[in-house]
Amino acid sequence: MERMAAEAWAKRGGPVKWPELRDSDLHIRPAGPEDAESWHAIRAAAVPWQSPIQSVAAARRLLAEMAAEPPFTPGWRQFVLEEHGAIVGDIGLNWPEHGDYAEIGFELATDAQGRGLARRAVRLLAGWLLADAGLLGVIAITHKDNRPARAVLVEAGLLPCSDTGLKARFDVQPDERLHLMARAADA
Repeated sequence: MERMAAEAWAKRGGPVKWPELRDSDLHIRPAGPEDAESWHAIRAAAVPWQSPIQSVAAARRLLAEMAAEPPFTPGWRQFVLEEHGAIVGDIGLNWPEHGDYAEIGFELATDAQGRGLARRAVRLLAGWLLADAGLLGVIAITHKDNRPARAVLVEAGLLPCSDTGLKARFDVQPDERLHLMARAADA
């Protein structure tokens, strides 16, 4: 089933491999099991906003499973954010089953926060999803009290569209799509 989804995506004219995106000193690349130690440390420090990964071994297994999946099959994939060759965060991508909208989520190491890296990463990935991957939209869901994440999403061009319970949803509105694609190119 999953391989069929990837093949259908390729036939639709979509890209055939995950991107590596760059913006001056910021590099976004697919995560692999070799990134488990850094990824685990960043995620462990992100509580309460992120679910902790139990151990480095569990992180390694999860990243290995994700890396083994063919590109563009439905489900979550992790990408690492590197600055000057060091892993400073991650951005997750939930590839849609039907290829219309993707969900993204991100986390930065504490010492990498406040420098615009998350905003730049969201712009780069959202711009790629809209322009190169041809999706109709990008969404992000965050805890409604996570003010830093909410600010990053708005600065990156995603607009709040609902606020229910503990979660807030952000979406690229149709009239903002081209604007975000242009901003991604300028990031």
